[in-house]
Amino acid sequence: MPGKSNPFCKRKNDVKRRTVAKSGRKSALRKISPRATLSKSRCLCEASGILFFPCSGASNVGHLADRASRELATEGAGVMYCLAGIGARYPSMIASARDAVRIVCIDGCEVGCAKKILERAGVTITDYIVVSALGIEKKYQPIREKDLSIAKQAIKESLLRD
Repeated sequence: MPGKSNPFCKRKNDVKRRTVAKSGRKSALRKISPRATLSKSRCLCEASGILFFPCSGASNVGHLADRASRELATEGAGVMYCLAGIGARYPSMIASARDAVRIVCIDGCEVGCAKKILERAGVTITDYIVVSALGIEKKYQPIREKDLSIAKQAIKESLLRD
């Protein structure tokens, strides 16, 4: 049952939101509310349509993978999911990832850390993008908006394929 054993379950956390709301601290309520892309009845531990698992490495390409995924999730293209939770082997998170319709893995570079984490957990990757393979050189510097557009476009194109 959602909410009993999963610390990431939205339904379990609804109780906390209602308690905060009753105490009159509405600003706190807004800070812990669920993402706009998820319906109020949807639990974060349930399977979803499209899950994004980006690398979040220290280089510009890791940052691009993460930021592109976040922006696309905000636009409603999918839902960000926790790669660290998969790596930590949380059973409910792994089960949710395995039940998703599509798994979009976005690695920053050819090392492929995100891909390896998902494969070791037995999660089938349906879409795989490597940001450095898009002609973006791996560096340890701030990202450029032009490169962010390239990464987002590559992810969108992958999602359009069957």
